[in-house]
Amino acid sequence: MYEFNSTFGSFTYQSPAFLTGTTEVLESGLTRCKSDFFVCNIAFMSNSIDLGLGDESDLGDVILFGYSRDTLDTFTHTYFPNQAFEKFGAYTADDKSTLVVRDAATPVPEPASIALIGLALAAVGASRRRKQ
Repeated sequence: MYEFNSTFGSFTYQSPAFLTGTTEVLESGLTRCKSDFFVCNIAFMSNSIDLGLGDESDLGDVILFGYSRDTLDTFTHTYFPNQAFEKFGAYTADDKSTLVVRDAATPVPEPASIALIGLALAAVGASRRRKQ
């Protein structure tokens, strides 16, 4: 699972495997996406040379936010370390955008679940106090 957060938007993408090469994901393929500025089409590029910006050195893995293949528009791109798409971890870009790559099978508890557990523990503690 890929979780991206930045000042211009955020998204979650559940991939069946680590991403290699170039992977384009339309908004309908994202688990979650929020942006006040861009359409939620994403492209993951594991080689920044493929951007064609004239730099022949690989600057890292790139997320293109607001990507449109039809018009070849890219509203913003964010660089992460090489192979960030291919291993679990948390990464921070120079612009303070973050990318978390984690196993989708590892569930994250919802705040409501944690609150219910806390409430149950408090009730058990209160009932034990009354017995004493």
